[in-house]
Amino acid sequence: MFKGLKNLFLNLRIRNKFMLGYLTIFVFTILLTSIIIFFIAQKTISKNIESELKNSTRLILNMVKTSAHVSIRNYLRAVAEKNIDIIHLYYNQAVNGIISESEAKLRARENLLSQKIGTTGYIYTAHSTGISNIHPIKEVEGTDFSHLPFVNELVTRKIGYLEYEWKNPGEKEKKPKALYMDYFEPWDWIIAVSTYREEFGQLVKINDFEKSISSLKFGQTGYPFILDSKGNIIIHPFSSGNIYDAQDGNDKDFIHYICLKKNGQINYSWKNPDEKEYRRKIAYFNYIPELDWIVVSSGYLEEFNRPLKSLQIILISISGIALLLSLILSWAISNLINHRLFIIVSKIKKSVEGDFSVSIDELAKDEIGLLGKYFNKLMKYLSYHQKERDLSELKIQEAYFTLERKVIERTEQLAEANKVLQIQNQELKEAARLKEDVALMTSHDLKNPLNGIISLPQFLMFDENLTEDQTLTLQKIMDLGYTMLNMVNLTLDLFKMERGIYQFKPEKINLFEIMDLISIEKHSQLSAKKVNIIIQLGEGCNKNNHIFNVQGEKLLCYTLFANLIANAIEASPKKQTITITFSKNQQAIITIHNLGAVPENIRDRFFEKFATSGKEKGTGLGTYSAKLIVETQQGSISMKSSEEKGTIITIKMNKYE
Repeated sequence: MFKGLKNLFLNLRIRNKFMLGYLTIFVFTILLTSIIIFFIAQKTISKNIESELKNSTRLILNMVKTSAHVSIRNYLRAVAEKNIDIIHLYYNQAVNGIISESEAKLRARENLLSQKIGTTGYIYTAHSTGISNIHPIKEVEGTDFSHLPFVNELVTRKIGYLEYEWKNPGEKEKKPKALYMDYFEPWDWIIAVSTYREEFGQLVKINDFEKSISSLKFGQTGYPFILDSKGNIIIHPFSSGNIYDAQDGNDKDFIHYICLKKNGQINYSWKNPDEKEYRRKIAYFNYIPELDWIVVSSGYLEEFNRPLKSLQIILISISGIALLLSLILSWAISNLINHRLFIIVSKIKKSVEGDFSVSIDELAKDEIGLLGKYFNKLMKYLSYHQKERDLSELKIQEAYFTLERKVIERTEQLAEANKVLQIQNQELKEAARLKEDVALMTSHDLKNPLNGIISLPQFLMFDENLTEDQTLTLQKIMDLGYTMLNMVNLTLDLFKMERGIYQFKPEKINLFEIMDLISIEKHSQLSAKKVNIIIQLGEGCNKNNHIFNVQGEKLLCYTLFANLIANAIEASPKKQTITITFSKNQQAIITIHNLGAVPENIRDRFFEKFATSGKEKGTGLGTYSAKLIVETQQGSISMKSSEEKGTIITIKMNKYE
């Protein structure tokens, strides 16, 4: 199936391929972007919901704690002050002689012991010495508790609120308590109204803060509520009583969960009394141990997520508009490119048939226009080269016919004929030299258009939308360009360097990578002579990494060292070692040493053009091109050679810092 779809796509026209490709990328990009934006917004809203509910729950928790604390403190204080007033009454009766002082103290005692604070709280008194004188537990009375820290504070302050831990006789553990104390100075009684913290909930006046909590809203209809761990509602805007067994729209016992966990988060569905349908809710809850209350902040997800629906509408609208614009634009662009490509293909077809007079419109400045420009230059130079070739062939033919005619006419004058023949041979050599010069100049002029002809088909062939015929045509253009480029490439760079017109573009080159590549390439040559290459690191080189960076061009550096190492292998005696040393000071320095010696007759002109000796296939261009390449890269090269020490080539180049 995939292969069938691929073939179907390849058979489409370029216009349709462009449109299908652009639309596919666009739809995927828009869809992916929309999904990412939506999920980021959803995540952000969820975090905001969580933060709002958590902060609100914490705020309500602190509000309830503070209100409960104040309510309990005020309650205990009111009881203490009321009892002080009663004791004053008994005291005044004793002062006025109505009753005795002992009777007054007895009545006050009975009154204090008859009161309960909450379920198990009570009132007791102590003297300023720390000795208990009135207590519901008889054995506690008369005991000196001044060694206890809270008693020290009690007798020191005499009036005020205090929290502490206490264990009555017969109890196993201490329990947290709170008291409010007041002082009756005539009898040196410190009146302590105390209760256990676990009973605070019975003493809190809910009306003090119920209104402020009920007024809070989350979203439009979300609200907080408070219940105890048994499911009894303390504060709720709609419900009352015990809701421990309440279930949500999915029969989930969410109140069980809240009462069991006491702190956390839960999602559930809920329907208020005046609503027809269940809605999803999210709730955060925290526990107040001293009151045995659970504070819950809840809100409806649909209200929190309403901005997401608006965002969906916006994203769909933008995507639709952008899709329409992309469709129109891709159709127009693909139609224009397709039309111009058909024109270029038809012109190339004519040129392949031998018509070099064809040309392409160069008005456009894009890649297709650039392809047309270089195509026109190629046709111009091919036409010129064809004329020069025809002219050279014509001259040779004329010379041949002239020679033949003169041989026939002057057979009797052999000496003179030979002389004429020599003259004609010299003319032929001159014509050949002229032909070579023309070829060199033509090579120079062909380099730029050839690069364009090669690179542009490569660029176009990356497009999978091309038809098979178009791909083959572009491949033919590229193959033809490579063939011609290989013919001119060897001499053209050297020609530019000789005339000082080569454009050097330095970049960071790691020579170790170049050396590794050359070693692999020269493996067979090294094996044939049983010669080894050793790399040494000298001054300024880090022996722990395989990096030696210089400023240069990768192709030039490869050509330079490939030629020099090839010469060193050829010159080295068999079974010997070639040593390549890397070092740094102000410059990067590379030395190549072999035990072979350069012949004396060429040592002084080692780097000159055509300097060679004793090589059957030597051209004398290797060291000459090496010198040009080094100097083009703003470096220098030198040679030392002797029969005793062999030959050392030293190359200095600019470091890449």
